[in-house]
Amino acid sequence: MHKLRGRIESLGLSFKREMIFLSIFNFVLSSILTILNVLFFEVYILIISIACLIIFNYLYLSRYRTIEKNRYQSKKLEFVSMLSYFRIFLLNGYNIYHAFEQCRNYVSEQFKEDLDKFINAIDADKSIKPYIDFVKPFNSSLYEQVMMSIYQMDDMGVDNNYLFQFNSLLSRMKKEILEDKMHSNLNKLDGTSVFPLIGAGIITMILAFGVILIVGDLISGF
Repeated sequence: MHKLRGRIESLGLSFKREMIFLSIFNFVLSSILTILNVLFFEVYILIISIACLIIFNYLYLSRYRTIEKNRYQSKKLEFVSMLSYFRIFLLNGYNIYHAFEQCRNYVSEQFKEDLDKFINAIDADKSIKPYIDFVKPFNSSLYEQVMMSIYQMDDMGVDNNYLFQFNSLLSRMKKEILEDKMHSNLNKLDGTSVFPLIGAGIITMILAFGVILIVGDLISGF
């Protein structure tokens, strides 16, 4: 429960509000399904009721992982997009610090907070540490390499060799983003293909129990 609470709150959502909504929805759905079971008192209705509750709770709780993944991918995309602007400012003669300052005008408010912390950090600490810390959330050696390349340009000056290295790494990052997007789209297609299977499984169970009940009635009739 503590892990779930931490995940929900890290997304900027209220744990209490989420749990209240989930409890109310489960109560309402359970009440409706209970009434149906009392009115018709069929085994397959009970099974469908339990399956509906399990599927809803699974989908609702698993959506936090999806939100995290989407935000992570969006942040990576925005970071790479920012570096494209950063490259333009370098080519226009800006130094590293001022190039990052100009990039503030081309990022979202949420990303701007992280960028401001980074700019302040490289102003206070001239080592490579702020550069590596900035990309730690991405957990990628490629992102660390590109920041090391930027640090080298800040420390040694922006020459053609360092700029070529930076451009090469940036191209690899863009390719990785594209591959991740394609992989994500394929996963979404795979995910949607599961729902027809679930529906088919439920229908099969209903038919199976319906046949069993009919056969039981016939046998008891004899």
